[in-house]
Amino acid sequence: MAKDYPMTYEEFEKRVIELFLRDSTPEEKKQLMVDLDDLLEFDPEFIKNLYKSTCGYYDSHDWNWDKVFNDPLLLSGPVNTIEMSL
Repeated sequence: MAKDYPMTYEEFEKRVIELFLRDSTPEEKKQLMVDLDDLLEFDPEFIKNLYKSTCGYYDSHDWNWDKVFNDPLLLSGPVNTIEMSL
């Protein structure tokens, strides 16, 4: 049985992409999505691995780590990783 996390993979993927695009103009968003699509074509598991890593971090602590899935930590972890990878 799968463990319940504060976000499903689908919710995580959607939120991480929203945060990745958050301060971009419409033109920049188009280019960023092209770049992200290229990254995902090269490594289709990229965002899934970010989710697994976040879940692993969540699992490695004994107290309530729901905040691991909140925007500030998503920005400093998964979103930052995407930005550095492009």
